[in-house]
Amino acid sequence: METKKFYERCSRMLRDIKEKRTGIKTACYKTEMPKKYMAVLSSILRKYDTLLRVVNALPQEIRSKWHAVVICYEILYGNKRESTQFNKKLISQVKDTYNSLGIIERNTPKDTTPQYIRINTLKATETVISSLSTEVTCIPHVYKSLERVNWSKLVSFQQGLFFIQDLSSCMPAYVLNPPSNTVVLDACAAPGNKTTHLAMISPSSTVYAIEKDIDRYTTLREMVEKSGAENIVTIHGDFLGISHGTLPGVEYILVDPSCSGSGMHPGEEKEMERLKGLCAFQVKALSMALGYPGVKRVVYSTCSIYEEENEAVVDEVLKAHPGFMVERALPEWPGRGVPGYAFSGDVVRCGQETETKGFFLASIVRRK
Repeated sequence: METKKFYERCSRMLRDIKEKRTGIKTACYKTEMPKKYMAVLSSILRKYDTLLRVVNALPQEIRSKWHAVVICYEILYGNKRESTQFNKKLISQVKDTYNSLGIIERNTPKDTTPQYIRINTLKATETVISSLSTEVTCIPHVYKSLERVNWSKLVSFQQGLFFIQDLSSCMPAYVLNPPSNTVVLDACAAPGNKTTHLAMISPSSTVYAIEKDIDRYTTLREMVEKSGAENIVTIHGDFLGISHGTLPGVEYILVDPSCSGSGMHPGEEKEMERLKGLCAFQVKALSMALGYPGVKRVVYSTCSIYEEENEAVVDEVLKAHPGFMVERALPEWPGRGVPGYAFSGDVVRCGQETETKGFFLASIVRRK
C-alpha cells in the first residue's frame, strides 16, 4: 500500500478508535496489514495528547484533525525516510511548533520484549529453526529468539511451520491442556493463535472456535487453514448467544475476551468508561463458560495489566459460582496476582520484568 493511502486509513481508524466506534484490535484486524497498523496506531495513541497540542497550535490545519495528528506523529516520531515525502515547509512548521510549546514528555519505557516463536508440530519439528539462534522456554515448542530476525519473511513461516507468538500468549492453551479425545471450546477465538495451539496440543480432540466479528472470523479461518489443523470447528457467532446445549460435551474452555490491550500498549491513558463496558462483557463471558454443565477447567486470560479486567473479574464470577476455584497455574512462574485476593498467589501475571508482553491468566477448575 502506498504511504499516502496508509496515512489516510490510519487517520480514519484513529478517529473511530477515539470516538469509541471500535477498539484498536478490531480496527487493525480488518486491514490487510494488522501488525503494521497496530504498531503505528498504538504509538500514536501513546503520544496523542502531545500530538493534539501541536496540531491545535499549528498555523494552518492539515485537512482534518485526525489526518493532522497522524502526519505530525510521522514527522516528529516516525520513520525518517517516510517523513521526507512531506514538503520542507510543513516539516519545519511542525517541528518549530513542537519546540515552541516547550513540551516535556514523559519517557515511555522502550519495549525490550524478545521475539518468540511457536513450532507448529502439526506440520514441522524443531529442525525448522535449527540454523537460528534460539533458547527454550517454559512452554514446550516455544522458543525465544536470541537475535532480531524478520520471521515473517521466512518461507517456513509463510508455510505455517511456526507462528510468531509471545510467550505469554502461549500460556493459556498450555495451562488448559485438554486431554485426548475431549471437547474443547475457544470462546473468543480470533485471530487464532491460541485456537491452533489447542488443536496442536490435543489433535484427537474437537476444538470449537467461536468469533463474533466477521472480519476477525475471516482471519481466524485463514489461521486455521494455515496451521493444517483438522480438528477445529469454526463458528461465526456470539459466544454469549450460543446456548450450552448447542455444543454438547464441552469440558475445557478458553476465555480470552476483548480487553483494553493495556499489556500490549503500556503508557496509554486508562479510559474508565470503556473499561467498565469491557469488564461487564468479561464477567458475562466467564460466567457463561462456568455454566457449561460438564466443564472441568476454564482458563481466563487477557492481554491487560488492569486489575479491573483480571483479578476483579475472576473474584466477582467465583462469588457467583462457588462450585469452582482457582488452581495454581505454572508453579515455577515468578509473576503472580495483585495482593488482596484469596487466589492472588495462584494466578499468573506477565510483563517486561518477565520478558513478555503484559498478560494475565487464571486457571479455574470445578471443585471435587
